[in-house]
Amino acid sequence: MLCNDNYILCWHCVRQLRSECGMPVEEGDTVILFCSADANPKPNDFITWEKVGSLDFLPSVYSDGASNLTLSSIRKEQAGSYRCQGNNGVPPVVHSSTVDVIVHYGVGILNKKDTSVGANTGFNATLVCEAKGHPLPRMTWQGPAGVEITNQTEPGRIFQADTIIDGDDMFGFTVRSILHISQVTAMGDYGSYTCNSGNGIGMVDTVAIVLNDKVKPLPPENVLINPGTVTESSVTISWRPGNDGGEAQWFFVNYREVETTAEFDPNTQARIDNDAYEYVIKGLRAYTVYELEVYAENRHGVGKSITRIFRTRPDSPANLGIVVTANQDTGSVLVEGIPQDGDTSTCLQLEARLTDQSSWFNYGDCLETNTDLAIQEVRSSYCRNGFCSLATSAISVGGQSNNAGLIAGLVILAIIALISITLNVVTIRDIRRSRGPPRENGKCAPKGKHISQGKRAVVHEAVEYQDLDPVPLHVLAVSGSRNPGTSAYASISETATAFSRDKLRIERELGQGAFGKVMLGKASDIVQFGTTTQVALKTLRDDADLMERGDLLRELDFMKQLPSHANVVKLLGFCVDRDPIYIIMEYMTNGSLKDLLTSSRAKGKQVYSNLHGRSKSLTSRDLLKFAKDVAEGMAFLALQQCIHRDLAARNVLVGENMVCKLSDFGLARDIKNKRMYQRQSEGRLPIRWMALESVVDDVYTTESDVWSYGIFLWEIVTLGARPYPTMSAKTMITKLQEGYRMPRPDHCQDEIYQLMLACWQEESTARPSFTEISQKLEKALESPHDCIALSDYQEFQYEVTTPDSPDERI
Repeated sequence: MLCNDNYILCWHCVRQLRSECGMPVEEGDTVILFCSADANPKPNDFITWEKVGSLDFLPSVYSDGASNLTLSSIRKEQAGSYRCQGNNGVPPVVHSSTVDVIVHYGVGILNKKDTSVGANTGFNATLVCEAKGHPLPRMTWQGPAGVEITNQTEPGRIFQADTIIDGDDMFGFTVRSILHISQVTAMGDYGSYTCNSGNGIGMVDTVAIVLNDKVKPLPPENVLINPGTVTESSVTISWRPGNDGGEAQWFFVNYREVETTAEFDPNTQARIDNDAYEYVIKGLRAYTVYELEVYAENRHGVGKSITRIFRTRPDSPANLGIVVTANQDTGSVLVEGIPQDGDTSTCLQLEARLTDQSSWFNYGDCLETNTDLAIQEVRSSYCRNGFCSLATSAISVGGQSNNAGLIAGLVILAIIALISITLNVVTIRDIRRSRGPPRENGKCAPKGKHISQGKRAVVHEAVEYQDLDPVPLHVLAVSGSRNPGTSAYASISETATAFSRDKLRIERELGQGAFGKVMLGKASDIVQFGTTTQVALKTLRDDADLMERGDLLRELDFMKQLPSHANVVKLLGFCVDRDPIYIIMEYMTNGSLKDLLTSSRAKGKQVYSNLHGRSKSLTSRDLLKFAKDVAEGMAFLALQQCIHRDLAARNVLVGENMVCKLSDFGLARDIKNKRMYQRQSEGRLPIRWMALESVVDDVYTTESDVWSYGIFLWEIVTLGARPYPTMSAKTMITKLQEGYRMPRPDHCQDEIYQLMLACWQEESTARPSFTEISQKLEKALESPHDCIALSDYQEFQYEVTTPDSPDERI
């Protein structure tokens, strides 16, 4: 094991001029990081290096308890936070805190392909130049005569506005410089303008942009792929024309297979000359990723294209030769022809509908082999990796009378109701008899030894909550590092255990919820032996009853089953031996995401000051990063076959380095042994975040969590506004059933709104997975353009005009 008393970690940061650790270096310099540690045993190479955020270990040189990491001729891509890890084969694995490597590099102009701008005489012109560098790029313009343009050249008619659109002190800055020219004149304004950008490192970069009277069309707007139009062989794309500059324009639509074709083929493009801004593309291959593009053209040239990526659905069961036969006389379903090709990513999903009901629900697990089932009415979809074809109705056989099937269905429903009542009685009895929490059937990725469900008794609960204390853990500081580390809790043991309340000190209350409250406290020896750590303590309010106590213990049981994840709040320990009960969690220094969003609404307000040592206001990139963090956390829950059921900005906490983590698992459930969950108890519900099937049919699935994520994304874009601000809950439900969806916020780009709409598909199987959502957000983060124009945010548009219902969670 690692020595508890003399585990010493030392760092030295060396560059060619021997500057202090944490000071910036320039591209081409050499950085050496040094880490030493003592352990017992001490195998070769037990110290390794990693760049925070990367899964790969970095090549280093190890010798007798010390390791050197050399970054020779460093590049700007290597900027970031680094740390070493000690692992001698005896748990736990220990990390150091981090050291920042900041790389300064010269400026590069990003939009050198934009070499001309058209504007008719008397109209306004806008010239744009974007550059990236570290330190901050400085932007200047020269006019057609070669003279530098300033805001004093022609005050009020010609002016320059520079904006930092991305970046920070760690990785550099992207600056957008816009030269506005009002009421263009033919004699003095047309010609070549030069944008210059430099930051004192390397050469000044330039680009020439010609202003002329040849006005090309602007890109089409509101380019949408409605997920409901996607089939195995076709898709519908729609758009709205951009500004045509007074010229006649026409449109082109094209497509390509992403995996097999690098460029768009001119032979597959279609020209649209009429005023119908919608086009159906046919003849596509099933379950294939395509990229679509739409662009406008006029007599002066081609405008910029807008692209969208989507995947066609898998082939339908009928096309694959799968036959599903529903016998109305017997209430049975016969499934034949499921391909037995060894492909574990494919299966057949049956959907059922009860008599006199309009909604369909998934019936049973996704089938991989032929089978014979008993049910009333059925249809099927063929699925690949969880993405399913459009549903196909089963063949109906038998007489016109469906009494036998109806009787069979009623018998099944009676049995389910009897089981449900029995479970409720047993659950209430256990809560009254036991101090331990009631359990849901099944677990999310259970850890430790398996306990038979049929043999669980109160004694098992007590033993499970009284696990032995883990081996004391030593997380060591880094001398010379300006960054205190990515997380004070990063090295805690995977298994949270019972913790002595004598080592807890309560400091103050942080807030209250439906039945509990959260306290700020300090815990001794919970992360590192001999040190005290700030923690958050979730406990019950003084007026809580037995049912609320059971809910809190159920939440603890859920958290114990979850493995660690970077975007899920970490459980550190618990105290359940007597009242008050404490769930001990990592303390998230920046509070709830909802509070952070609402506090940022004042334009330009400084909302946090611990990001790379510099005070900043929220940016479009920050908001997308928040959204991606939560998508990653939800993808992890889905992988564990768990549903959250209360995803909202109020239940997301923000920690060090503005990392977002899921919290508040009071409504969370596992669905490992069944694909959906039906609520068994009453209580206030997050109606405005709930999927349509959850509100109407009381059914919860991973797909209903995806709907909630769409609402959460709308919250992020609107800086914490209440969803459906002008509607009561009752009106909202009626409108949703009629097909209403919240409109696009004016300051939100189409690609983000399209993602919201995809999450709000009425057909739950048409919604994207959390992994797909995360991938789309990653692509948005890589875009040089802002997806959320915060400078255009208008708070009054989201003012609440109807009061909240008393049975709502807000």
